[in-house]
Amino acid sequence: MTERLGTWARAHAGPRAAVTQVATLPGHSGISFGFELTGDQARDRLVIRIPPAGVSRTGIADVVRQVPLLGFMERSGVPVPRVRWWGEDERWFGVPYLIVDYVPGATLGDVFSETSEVADAEPLFVQAVEALVRIHAADWRVGLAGWDAPRRLGGEVERYLPLLRRSPERDWVTPGEALATALGGSVPPEPVPAVVHNDFYSNNWMFEDGRLTGVLDWEGTFIGAPLLDLGWLSMMYDPPSWSPAHRARIHWSPPVELIAELYGGASGSRPAALDWYRAFAGYRLASLTAYYLHLHRRGRRPDPAWESLAESVPYMLERATALTR
Repeated sequence: MTERLGTWARAHAGPRAAVTQVATLPGHSGISFGFELTGDQARDRLVIRIPPAGVSRTGIADVVRQVPLLGFMERSGVPVPRVRWWGEDERWFGVPYLIVDYVPGATLGDVFSETSEVADAEPLFVQAVEALVRIHAADWRVGLAGWDAPRRLGGEVERYLPLLRRSPERDWVTPGEALATALGGSVPPEPVPAVVHNDFYSNNWMFEDGRLTGVLDWEGTFIGAPLLDLGWLSMMYDPPSWSPAHRARIHWSPPVELIAELYGGASGSRPAALDWYRAFAGYRLASLTAYYLHLHRRGRRPDPAWESLAESVPYMLERATALTR
């Protein structure tokens, strides 16, 4: 990657451009590298995002799809990495690529990390939830016209069933299918569609000196029901959704009830049918874990984080099922 970035840099930033400090960045989808680019007049810290080789370039693997989205979010007042370069010319990296500014700061601890301590998480969550409200309030019909067709809420349950059924842990499938039936039979009314980040929780927030500096990981974003994001965020910090070991890693977060209150206060309206969205989030993460655990154990996409997360799947399914009753 260092050699390829150097070749790319000399073609795009001048013949004397140099690339240093190339490092793989953490994450569980896609491939990211941080690096420093030195040109004739500037030195920039940047991040390159590329899809895995040989993967169909649709959905989360279509990194170029994020270019208009990130520009729109920046114009809407959401702190996001600024796009610097992008392209579909495969001679540089063998795949399309996206290069953005490096966002200063660090994320909070989360369910993928070891036990961590956040002294006062509430002010950080306030900023994050306010950013989420700005995401949902942004007029995508103007700013992202033609970027994506809205997805109906009723189709989301069916979307994840094939992933659940790939589970190498077969005892997850029956309760997961029963949960899907319960969710499908109680879908809330279709809301006004908005931009849905689709992975909005602390692992994708950057803070520096107590200030939110960036919302990251937009590869799964789509147009749909905005409360899918709030349901996901609430599920991520709901202790009954997690195994005892994972609960210890989120003990510092605000209670789920406060997260809903923060969103309602910032948006000016009380979230409706939130239990359904929370239950759907547990079903969705259980299904994703089943699928990625399948890929991990088959050696197709090794990532031991899915083995750890698998410990919580029975709790997710049980909690989500209880929320549908």
